[in-house]
Amino acid sequence: MNLAGAHCSISGAVVASGRWSALLPSPKSIKLFVIKSRCYFAIKGEQIVVADRGDILVVRHGNPYMMSSALGTPLGGDVAFLHDNQLANDAYQSSACVALACFVSLNEHTGNILMKMLPNSIVVRACEENKTWLAGLYDQLVSEVRANDIGAKLAIDTLTQLIFLRVLRAYSRSLPANKATTDSGWFGKPHDERIAAIVAHMNERPLDPWTLQSLSESCNMSRTTFAKRFRLSMGITPHAYLRDIKMKQAALLLIQSDCSVANIGYHLGYESESAFSAAFKKAMNVSPGHYRASMG
Repeated sequence: MNLAGAHCSISGAVVASGRWSALLPSPKSIKLFVIKSRCYFAIKGEQIVVADRGDILVVRHGNPYMMSSALGTPLGGDVAFLHDNQLANDAYQSSACVALACFVSLNEHTGNILMKMLPNSIVVRACEENKTWLAGLYDQLVSEVRANDIGAKLAIDTLTQLIFLRVLRAYSRSLPANKATTDSGWFGKPHDERIAAIVAHMNERPLDPWTLQSLSESCNMSRTTFAKRFRLSMGITPHAYLRDIKMKQAALLLIQSDCSVANIGYHLGYESESAFSAAFKKAMNVSPGHYRASMG
């Protein structure tokens, strides 16, 4: 989340009464709804979602979607999507409040790292498994919004950020074993114990001169077997995984240190600044210098 620059903050509320339905455009990045009263979501290409009080629904950039009070309700009715600064403090406790709306902003250069891992939508139910943390965060969030007290904005931003993090964790746990680490291998832990062990070593020592031969020998496998099992577990090749580790380290060093681009490249094992810059631009769609400037 840090590398993707993900920041979740409350953006307003859905306020409605009677029968209503609205068609909404694809979010610019990620939209998160904390549901207060039952409503229906119809996302293009997805099954219809019935969301009840306490549920959380996340919609990512990609497709338009529809919200409604009931299935088959024609577009229109008494519904408004209000920005936070348009709402009175008591609007959130009003019976007309359908959901709190949050917006997840992402870094323009690295946000795609998180975006491409997520499905079009995620639903976290207020069931027994999630009830304790979900109810607690929901109650705290509503309390801070109602209070509008000193430090309320900081508290609200912290709570919405925590809700988004817990949603990602719940989503990761919900994935079947053979899907938990696909799409770049960054959700969850590999379910193949021998692959998990070597991934831990790769994360601890990304600057070691790893080769397919040395990696496979560490797992007591042939190169072909190792490559196949690694890709099955992680969703990408060993070479691509190591590259991603290095690029994530590079991005953090560009943000958090004053080291030159050349020194960062040498630190990560590249023989020249140009080789590092080319690799970084290929992975991040921006040069190291422009990335540092945009994050400064």
